[in-house]
Amino acid sequence: MNEKIIKIKPYAKHHGLFIVLSSVMSLAIIIVVSLFVWQQAKFSLMFLIALSLAMLLLGFSKLLEPNFSIKITPKQLTYLHRKGQWQLDWQAIKSINLISNTHGLTLETLDYLGVSLTSTDEIIGHISPRLANQLIHEQKPLLAYSLRSGLITSEQAIVNFDSYTNQQGEEIFGPIAGFLHQCDVLNLALGSHLFIAQINVDRPLNEFVTLLKHCQRTST
Repeated sequence: MNEKIIKIKPYAKHHGLFIVLSSVMSLAIIIVVSLFVWQQAKFSLMFLIALSLAMLLLGFSKLLEPNFSIKITPKQLTYLHRKGQWQLDWQAIKSINLISNTHGLTLETLDYLGVSLTSTDEIIGHISPRLANQLIHEQKPLLAYSLRSGLITSEQAIVNFDSYTNQQGEEIFGPIAGFLHQCDVLNLALGSHLFIAQINVDRPLNEFVTLLKHCQRTST
């Protein structure tokens, strides 16, 4: 019997083909127009050409995103990225929550959901080094926010590529070690080890958190 699989399409994937086709059409029109009025409107046309090329690049970047960003099964939660993936058994996840922080009298909610692990050992061997290296850089806004909010020190905000020792006393090296150090720092600041941004899901984050919690409760 096939197990039920829920696949989540990233918002970042939306309208990629439309943006590419629109940019190509706009670029073609601008080039034709420039043949007749280049001298009279050279700077305006150069700006429009640059804008069309930027939109074309954006469209191609959307097309390069995976068709699905999250795969949910009764056994596992998988995060898919163009640089690789991480995968966790439901039993390895301690909690799933929206990321928020009380700053003075204001409750600030970030556009991320957080996944707290029973141990960082659970992610070792279940994330590709290429993705670990990419996430170190993608999560810099979270480190910057934590630093501004006084949740971590400036030393903790610096990426740490020293070896990482797991619970068995084994040393981990390379980008995975750097990522694990960052997981610990962000868990200290924001209460989660892993993060999924709003742009990676197809619905409001509070609805997605509810879905994930339901899937975890009913997991095998």
